[in-house]
Amino acid sequence: MRKNFENKLCWIVGASDGIGKAIALELSQLGANIILSSRNKEKLQDVKDKVSFGQVIIVPLDLADAKSVEQASVEVLKLGTPDFVFLIGGISQRDNFLETDLSTGRKIMETNFWGHVKVVEQVLPSMLELATSHIVEISSITGKFGYHRRSFYAASKHAVKGFFESLALEYHKHGLRVCVAYPGKIKTDISLRALKGNGDASNQKEEAHEDGMPVEKCAQIILNDVAKQKRESHPGGKEMLSLHLNRFLPKLLFKILLKKNQL
Repeated sequence: MRKNFENKLCWIVGASDGIGKAIALELSQLGANIILSSRNKEKLQDVKDKVSFGQVIIVPLDLADAKSVEQASVEVLKLGTPDFVFLIGGISQRDNFLETDLSTGRKIMETNFWGHVKVVEQVLPSMLELATSHIVEISSITGKFGYHRRSFYAASKHAVKGFFESLALEYHKHGLRVCVAYPGKIKTDISLRALKGNGDASNQKEEAHEDGMPVEKCAQIILNDVAKQKRESHPGGKEMLSLHLNRFLPKLLFKILLKKNQL
């Protein structure tokens, strides 16, 4: 796998913690040159300090702010055209639809969908000049089917699924390769930052994520699938069986999810 990433320029959007941080650290071990982006400069510096190999540059970015994305993209392209762009940054949700302000829903969509699309708009023309380029989009298992208290989050993850699948078809002949990852339960702090209906952070860790797949293993699975040019990656535990249920026994999955909602 090292030969796929060694000396390649990799831009990681959402690199301050979680899956993004784990991918950054794994890429450094594979000899890649890395650009780290997110809103939190201090956390990005912490990630940079942990990187052992390769060049590492911090370019702050706020996915919910189009101008911030444009400015960051200009800075990145000054450094060179990325061979790989990892779109990871996003926010989750922890409230039912009627308890969620539409402004909160728009913020989730602006960050998880439009922020990612804006990055692509800025860098794709340059990437298409390369013989081969790669975009890796981190969706979620809820990008395959909905889940309670995740209406807008699931909507944003379904949206990126459709967008990046279309992008892969449109620009395949130009050398673009797209992988969409659908992680299940991964041990990260995503539940802490998930938004309640009023837009405040939930500040509550969920047991499901605490018992999830180690984030380092998740990163390794995603990068291995990207190296193999797979169109999808499915890191996670036994919950990933729900993908098969959704495809072949959707009524059964619906009943199972209803029971979970009543717990």
